[in-house]
Amino acid sequence: MYELEFYKDEVTDSIIYEELSKREDDEKMREILEELSRIERNHARFWRKVLERRGVEVKWGPSIWEVRLFLLLRRLLGAALTVKLLETAENSAVYKYLKALEEGDYTEEERRILRRVVEDELEHEALFKEEGSKRGEWFSHVRDMVLGMNDGLVEVLATVAGLAGAYANPLLVALGGLIVASAGTLSMAAGAYVSVKSQGEVIGGGLMRLRLMVEVMRDKLKDRLKGLFKQRGVKDAEAVAEAIAKERRALYSTLAKEEFGREEVEEGPGKAALYTGSFYLIGGMAPVVPFFLAGNITIALAGSLVLASAALGIVGLFTAIVSGISIKRKVLEMVAIGLGVSFITFIIGRLAGMILGVEVA
Repeated sequence: MYELEFYKDEVTDSIIYEELSKREDDEKMREILEELSRIERNHARFWRKVLERRGVEVKWGPSIWEVRLFLLLRRLLGAALTVKLLETAENSAVYKYLKALEEGDYTEEERRILRRVVEDELEHEALFKEEGSKRGEWFSHVRDMVLGMNDGLVEVLATVAGLAGAYANPLLVALGGLIVASAGTLSMAAGAYVSVKSQGEVIGGGLMRLRLMVEVMRDKLKDRLKGLFKQRGVKDAEAVAEAIAKERRALYSTLAKEEFGREEVEEGPGKAALYTGSFYLIGGMAPVVPFFLAGNITIALAGSLVLASAALGIVGLFTAIVSGISIKRKVLEMVAIGLGVSFITFIIGRLAGMILGVEVA
């Protein structure tokens, strides 16, 4: 029953906002967090009433581990990361609630309140986006960091595993991995530059036109939004679109994400190249370092797998938090892919060494 999950999320979010507000130095942000805590408590009361109407007895408290996780991240990485994560959570909530409007069995009064809840979440998301841009520009490059580091880890780990299967000399494997990491860094940086530059030019033009249209053609955009919701089969598509179209920011935000996947062109090609290339190199060095330190190929390979797995787990953890998906599933997925690819390339290297008679000690 997704209403129970909604209730749990709202209760937990309320506690998170409350606890973060107590630790926030910026007065404006502290007031925002306090207000959001109050609003989320109201949302939780709404879902509690919905559940009680269905005869569900609610005996549940906040997710303590999730609250502690946000507080830990606030302590370790500062307010910028926290704001980014909260923004992501609000974005996820909007689409969950729209789906609930489509599929749920609610009274007219409950639908009216739920539409108001959707408006609240849209306003929260826009607010966090604004605050996040002030607090940490580097978070616009989260995708570049994750992409670069993940690719560096997987590709270089596969390379050194394959070389370890063919050669018995750790130094040769380390040099081979270092060459691949260096070449990959340049390749990833160049690819990120070209990709972001081209994409930015296309999306930037579209967003500029959308901003102008929001100012002078709101009725037509409202009809476009109705059409999008109807295509998805959303119940009360017209009423939902009407509610969103009342606010320029909400209308622009919704259409921009529906049509362009974003509200702003958030990063320049140069910075995208720098972040992607740098984190590729950081990720790529993790599997290589043990081969420089260990004199035995078996020990070096084992150390490489352990270090790379830990790094992949951290990347998976960060990706899951930012994306709002299951942490356990994402971490396991990342580690499994990395180890699976390295195992395959090790076997290939081993077979190649046996066939060619190559084994350099």
